[in-house]
Amino acid sequence: MKNLLIIMTLICLSNFSFAQASDFNFEKTACVEPLSAEYQLIYDSLLPKENWKKVKFTNDCVEMLYYIRNFEDEAKRNANINWDRGYVRSIKWIRWNLCKQTDLFAEEIKDEIESDLKRLRRFRKPYTENDIYVRLNRRVIEYYLNSFE
Repeated sequence: MKNLLIIMTLICLSNFSFAQASDFNFEKTACVEPLSAEYQLIYDSLLPKENWKKVKFTNDCVEMLYYIRNFEDEAKRNANINWDRGYVRSIKWIRWNLCKQTDLFAEEIKDEIESDLKRLRRFRKPYTENDIYVRLNRRVIEYYLNSFE
């Protein structure tokens, strides 16, 4: 039985492309680098690089940043092999917070957010480029900064 599970896992894994997944450095998450110095500081204070999987959700922004980092980590390290309904619920929740609940963003930015989240939902084709993750992180931080006004 154990051998059968191993064989089935290998067959499933053979269906995914790991070309870019091996380039992912977990300690230095690529989605953080392009952010401005101010956004980088906010990002690091809300979601520290060390032990980020144990972070406490103190507000919606921390939770959204956590989910986005988790989406990126899952796509780049695991080729979305652990994808389940929880990811879909998280994407819907981020969409609701950034696009439906607030009038902070213009319609073209909301369309961009929805397009990015729609792309991440295609779990059979893991998204390993950085641009979507950078944009989503930037929008969450903008949402965070405007929540104090």
